[in-house]
Amino acid sequence: MIVVLGMHRCGTSALTGALHFMGGDLPENLLPGSDENPKGYFEPQAIVELNDAILRAMGREWFDVGATAFTQEDLAVLRAQAGPLAEALAREHGTAAHPIIKDPRISVLLPAWREVTQGSPGGATFIVAYRHPSGVSQSLGQRNDFAPVHCVALWLHCLLRAEIGTRGLKRAFVNANTLVSNPIAELGRLGRALDLPLNAGRPEARRVNAKFIEAELLHPPGATPSVLSALAEDVFRQLEVLSQTPENDEAIARLDELRADFDAVAPFMAEALHDLSRARGEQLRVRSASAKWLSRPGKVARNYAAYRLAEGFLQLPIPLPSSVQARLARTARKRAPANIIRKWIGERAKDSGE
Repeated sequence: MIVVLGMHRCGTSALTGALHFMGGDLPENLLPGSDENPKGYFEPQAIVELNDAILRAMGREWFDVGATAFTQEDLAVLRAQAGPLAEALAREHGTAAHPIIKDPRISVLLPAWREVTQGSPGGATFIVAYRHPSGVSQSLGQRNDFAPVHCVALWLHCLLRAEIGTRGLKRAFVNANTLVSNPIAELGRLGRALDLPLNAGRPEARRVNAKFIEAELLHPPGATPSVLSALAEDVFRQLEVLSQTPENDEAIARLDELRADFDAVAPFMAEALHDLSRARGEQLRVRSASAKWLSRPGKVARNYAAYRLAEGFLQLPIPLPSSVQARLARTARKRAPANIIRKWIGERAKDSGE
């Protein structure tokens, strides 16, 4: 079994798709693609839902950060879920010869997944995909409207857990930008390092270079816009070392020091980042809904849109751009119930000091 780990927006989908073209077997029931990832995520829906349920049982969501060490309560939850995970994995892969499993959530739930995957026939190998934190911050910020400090904290939390969680296992690390720039060479390197049954001579493998892996991931590394920038840059440097020598003693020792530094501050950031991401996520959802409804013709649609917008935006603590406020106000004055609009306009004026 090949287990693909890594942070969201770190090239895990590109890596998983490429491994499939080289001969790996994907799960049966995959999540559909989206505007952000039209070629697909290659994640089995049942596994994603189960991982989310495990996170909720631990009092977290996928976008939460915290110390990388697991509490005894966390470990009890993970041990209890090993059986359901194994059953779901068997349903998704059946008798596949070279199964691939991928979900970024696995990276932060590795105590359960180590047990499950090591019990599979032939054991498992782990490939950790990583990407410079500035690229992840830019991509995740665009997709989810997360603040830069939140994106970098998630990057650290996920990759630090993935690294320590795979120690002692058969593993390799791959920089997403290196994979994009020369996919066949990188996949060949991974195959040799992990003794994987990857065949670069397959006709399908040509699609890896020609169509599937595109240069859109090739953003040049820039400054990491976060108070965690120095820490993240150092972690990235150690991952670069591990990509060449997965068990480099000096890099692992340095990562232990950096993990301790992150764990010292992460619990103090966790609640604030959770609340901020929920607020920004709600704003993004309402904006998307507003665009959908405002594009529909007819008086009923406009009335409904104006009412929902006026009601929804009142609850958001983040100010809207003035251009958005003006457009919505014009629509709302014409169409929405007067009491809602008066309240909304008044609150917005108060917030902006007008």
